Amino acid sequence: PNTRGYVRNCLFRDNSISVGSIGAVAMKGCGSAIAVGPASVTVDNCTFVGNYADAALSSQKATTGAFHVTGTNAVVRNCVFYGNKDLTKKGDVYSAVADRINAFSNCFETTGGKLTDGVNGCIVRDDNPFRADDHCDLAVRGGCGQGAGLVLDWMTADATDLGGKPRVVTNGKTLAEDPNALPDIGCYENQAPNPGLLLLLR
Repeated sequence: PNTRGYVRNCLFRDNSISVGSIGAVAMKGCGSAIAVGPASVTVDNCTFVGNYADAALSSQKATTGAFHVTGTNAVVRNCVFYGNKDLTKKGDVYSAVADRINAFSNCFETTGGKLTDGVNGCIVRDDNPFRADDHCDLAVRGGCGQGAGLVLDWMTADATDLGGKPRVVTNGKTLAEDPNALPDIGCYENQAPNPGLLLLLR
């Protein structure tokens, strides 16, 4: 029977696709991290960084840096796509089905990809979205996805991120402390308050 797969709070980093292989997870060979064909899958709060697809070396038609959709049953929410590359220049994400790029909501992508800034809550920037430029801290910062995620049905007060810390935190307050708190996008939640304006008066 057809069943829906779920991928949640996962980090896909530095995967590559070469001759006859798939980088990390695949349902139909195209993307270096995840490729989705006719299968039903929901991908929530995952981070894709530094993945690479080399179409010239792959017998599996590797044509997308991170996430390639060829079917109509994928749902991708609250994910970060940054610094993923491929020789065909499709960028971080790609949909071979015209309207399935709408499967991506509240996601971050590097400028030049297929997502559109402001559409379905997506953020498109040239900036490094992470708190640390060297990618040692993969929690997103303000303006690049902090507090910009959808509150999903599995995000209860005791839900955690990949690091085992509270999944929903806004301005340093968890969902248990603030019922209006919003999650970050990506696999790690920024536990620090959003930066504000500091005025020094003398």
